[in-house]
Amino acid sequence: GGKILNQQERAAMYQWLDTLEFEMLGLPRPDIALFLHMPYDKAILLKQGRQEKGDQHENDVNHLIHAEQAYIELATNYQWKTIECDDDSQIKSIEEINHEVYSYVLAKLKGYQK
Repeated sequence: GGKILNQQERAAMYQWLDTLEFEMLGLPRPDIALFLHMPYDKAILLKQGRQEKGDQHENDVNHLIHAEQAYIELATNYQWKTIECDDDSQIKSIEEINHEVYSYVLAKLKGYQK
């Protein structure tokens, strides 16, 4: 339950949450927002190599597909920096992903110092 499958309804929910958090509650807007995008099919492969059992959401392929789509929409609509965690042929290493995150954040921080 609780899934909003209609893209327009999700957009309205994102806007409501944005208003709630940053206008009504007065939370500070983040200076940097990152989305580490792991395609759902690669996430399934990662889970197969782990000993612990996945929860109800992690074991539901449809949930994973919808969650991925929702985060892609958020990253696009709110200009989050997307770091791709795979290169279409294989999952990137933790070190590769870390390097991309670190390089991006460092560049942004240097930009704020001007």
